[in-house]
Amino acid sequence: MTTHSTPAPVQLTHESGLTVLHHRRAGSPVVALQAWVRAGSADELQGQFGLAHVHEHMLFKGTARRGVGEVAREIESIGGSVNAWTSFDETVYHLVVPSRFAGVGVDVLVDALRNSAFEATELESELQVIQEEILRGEDMPSRVLGQNMFAAVFREHPYGRPIIGTNESVAAFTRENVLDYFAQWYRPQNITLVVVGDIEERALMQLLDEAASGWTGSRTQPPRRSPEPPQRELRSTVDFRDVRTSHLNLAFRGPALADDDVAPLEVLATLLGGGESALLFERLQRGAGLVNGAYAYLYAPRDPGMLLIGASFRGSVGEDGSRPPEPLEVLAATSRELARAQHVPFSSREIRRAVRMIESDAIYETETVQGVAQRIGYFHTVAGDVEFERRFREQLASVGPDDILRVAREYLVPSRMTVGMMLPDTVSSHGVTHERIAEAVTDAWEGVEADLSPVHSDSDDVVVHHVEGGPTIIAVRDDTSPTFAIRAAVLAGLYAESDANNGINALTAHLLTSGTTTNGTSELARRIDELAASVSGVGGRNSIGLAMSGLSVDFDEALDIFAECLFESSFPADEVARLRRESLDAIDAREDNLAGSAIRQFNRYLYAAHP
Repeated sequence: MTTHSTPAPVQLTHESGLTVLHHRRAGSPVVALQAWVRAGSADELQGQFGLAHVHEHMLFKGTARRGVGEVAREIESIGGSVNAWTSFDETVYHLVVPSRFAGVGVDVLVDALRNSAFEATELESELQVIQEEILRGEDMPSRVLGQNMFAAVFREHPYGRPIIGTNESVAAFTRENVLDYFAQWYRPQNITLVVVGDIEERALMQLLDEAASGWTGSRTQPPRRSPEPPQRELRSTVDFRDVRTSHLNLAFRGPALADDDVAPLEVLATLLGGGESALLFERLQRGAGLVNGAYAYLYAPRDPGMLLIGASFRGSVGEDGSRPPEPLEVLAATSRELARAQHVPFSSREIRRAVRMIESDAIYETETVQGVAQRIGYFHTVAGDVEFERRFREQLASVGPDDILRVAREYLVPSRMTVGMMLPDTVSSHGVTHERIAEAVTDAWEGVEADLSPVHSDSDDVVVHHVEGGPTIIAVRDDTSPTFAIRAAVLAGLYAESDANNGINALTAHLLTSGTTTNGTSELARRIDELAASVSGVGGRNSIGLAMSGLSVDFDEALDIFAECLFESSFPADEVARLRRESLDAIDAREDNLAGSAIRQFNRYLYAAHP
C-alpha cells in the first residue's frame, strides 16, 4: 500500500536566526509565504489569555512604514491575498502572491513581523471586534459544545482555555500588554518561514537579506504547560439551550502528534466516522435512523490531544408528530458501537479504504502552494520534525486489523471518556444527569462485552463465538499453511426431505454459487477464479451449506464472496433449468453403476420409510 506525502523542503537558517523551509514548485506562477510563530494560546500566562489571537487580528493592520490598511491594499494590488489564524500551539501569517512579486510579499511579511505598529485607535477597535466575536460564538451551539468539551477534557492543561480568550480577559488588554507580548515572542528565532512556489533558493535568501537586515533577538523559552493528570472516571457536560437540534460528543484522551499511535488512531477515526461507509453512519444514521449526522476525528496537537466522536440528532417533535430520539438512547447506541470496535476487528479492506481517504485528503491539500506550505509548517512546528510526514506515511501504510484493535482497546476506555451534550431546553425534564449518563455508558459497554466475549474451548487455538440473533462461529487458527477454509452449515439436507421433494437440498446447494443479487453467474465465477479460490454448495444427509478455500492473503475479499453466495443467492431461472436437466441426466447415469444400485437397494430395505 502506498501513501502520499508532501515533498520534504530544504531547511535553511537565515543569519537573523529565522528558520526557512523552502520548497520550489516551478509549475506554479505563485508563491505562498507562511510565517509560523511558535506561540499559541497554550503559551499564554495569566493576564495574557487571548493575546495570541489579538496579534492575528492586528499584525496586518499597519507597521512603522505602512499605515492602517496599506498592507492589505499593497498585497491585493499585485493580485495577492493575506490571511492568518491562531491555534493552541502556533500563530500563522499567510500571504499568496504572484511569483514575480515575491519580493513584495517577503518585504511585507517581514515588515509586519518586525515592525507592527499596533496603532492605538485601531487596536481599540479590533479589541471590540474580538469581543463581539466572542459573543457571537455564544450563539453557535457547536462552538459552545466544543469549548465545553475542551474545558472538561483538559482541566489543568491550557488546551482547556478558549483560544480566542474571554470577554473579560480581552476587555482588560492595554496597548502595553500587546507590545510586551509582541516583543517577547515575535523574534526571528521563534519563527519559521515556509516558502512554497516558483522561486529559487538563492533569490529567496537575497530577498530575506534585504527585508530582515538588522533583525536580531534570541529565542523565547516557552512557559511550562501544566500537564493534564490521568483521567480515572467518566466526565460529562450537558448544556440546555434554545436549539432544535441535539448534539452529542464523546471524547477520549489521545496522543501528541509525534506519537507512534497517531497513525492507527487516525485510521480508527476514519473507520468510525469518515464518510458514508463509516461504521457510525452505517449503524446509527443509515441503519437505526437515530442520528442526522455522525463523525469522528483525531485531534493530535503538540501535547497529548483527544479522539472525538460526535453526532447530531433531531431535538424536537417532527411535523408528523413523531418524538425525537432520547439523548440517552443515542448515547447508549453510540457507546455500543465503540465497544464493539474493541472486539470485532475491521477488515483489511476497510482499513485500506480508510487509508485511501486519509491519503486523498493529503493529495487535495497539496494541490495548491498554500496547502503544501501549511502541511510543511504544521508538521515542522507542531511535530517538531520536518521529516515527520515521511515517518507518518510509513506507519500509515503498515496499519492492520491488530493495530486498530489495540488502539481501540487502549484509548476507547469508558472511565476515560468525556460525554458532552447540547440539548433543547425542552428536554431537560428527561433526566439527563451525570449519573444517568454514566449508567447508560456502563450498561452499553457491559452489554456488548457480554454479547461479544468469545467462549474459548480447551484449546487456545479454537474460539467459539455466538452472534446475538445470528450464527455460531467457530474459528480455528492454523499457521502451518498460508491458506484458509470456510464451511457454513444449516440443519437440513436429506433428513428434511419428503418423497415429494427428494433432491431439493442437493439442487439448492448447487445453485448457491450460480448467481447473486449483485453478480451474475459469469461475473461471480470470474471473481472466484481471480482469487484462485474454490466455492461450492454442499448438501448431505443432515445439512446443507457452502464451502470455500483459498489463499490467506485474499481472505477479506474471499469472505465477501462467500457471504454474498450464502445470503444473496438469486437462483437464476436459466441456472435452475440447467441444473435440473443435469441432475436428471445424473439420475439416469447412476443406473449404470451396479455397486451403487446395490447400495441404494440395501438402504431402502434397511431404513424403510426413514428419509
